[in-house]
Amino acid sequence: MADRSLLETGRVRRELDTLRDDLTRLRRDLGDALGAVVETRRRSGGGMNDQIKSGISHRLQQINDTYARARDTGQRSMRLAERRVSEHPFLSLAAALAIGSIFASIVEGLRLRRRR
Repeated sequence: MADRSLLETGRVRRELDTLRDDLTRLRRDLGDALGAVVETRRRSGGGMNDQIKSGISHRLQQINDTYARARDTGQRSMRLAERRVSEHPFLSLAAALAIGSIFASIVEGLRLRRRR
């Protein structure tokens, strides 16, 4: 059971990394496209409106698709987390307390270092 959970966690992490890379690429492509639109419009004096509209429409569709994938991945991750917590509520509580304690120790250590 624990091996399966680790595999699913790794799969979700890979999906999120892929999604993050897709969003980064899309952001860069959108910036390039908008720069090209501005440059083309400047050079043509506005004569390429249909091509510009088509390009923008295509990029907006890519953004919508990426957003939908991000939303779906987030929802799947939430359902997986909820299922894991409901399957092992006491273990989940113990893990949350342990993580909280570790986090508090780290924060306290950083606070003490700043005082010096």
